[in-house]
Amino acid sequence: MKALSFEPMPAHERGTVLRLLQESYRELPQISESLIGQWEDDWKRFDDDIFDYPETVGASGFITYQGESIIGFGSWDPRRYPTAIIGHNCILPPFRGKGYGKRQIQELLRRLKALRFTRARVTTRDHPSFLAAQNMYFACGFQEIRRFTDKTTADWRIVEFEKEL
Repeated sequence: MKALSFEPMPAHERGTVLRLLQESYRELPQISESLIGQWEDDWKRFDDDIFDYPETVGASGFITYQGESIIGFGSWDPRRYPTAIIGHNCILPPFRGKGYGKRQIQELLRRLKALRFTRARVTTRDHPSFLAAQNMYFACGFQEIRRFTDKTTADWRIVEFEKEL
């Protein structure tokens, strides 16, 4: 398996994380362009916050490389310490199915543990397009703790996972 490296998010151009999210979600089956459009406002704000607040938001994640290629990113929200909330993360479509997502989450968990978080929580959608993400969280040792309805997309439930660190 090829080596991965992890670089600070603010070391990249503004728009990098937004582009990664756009590319990742557009490749998922059954995700409509209109829904992507709704999510893009949040993605744009997140990308801007990385560069507007490099010591906080920008320091809470990394861009993942395989060799010279950017293949994804991982992030977390530290505001509920000692529980970290894993935030936006993705692996670009050409690199999926090769174990990179699992390795990226393991790196994220390693960093959280080094920062003395005691628990990590993450959510994904209860939708066929997100089954791979659910399986990856299970493979990383997370346990499902609940499912609930999201008011913005009531037809898709949210699946929440948790892991002790």
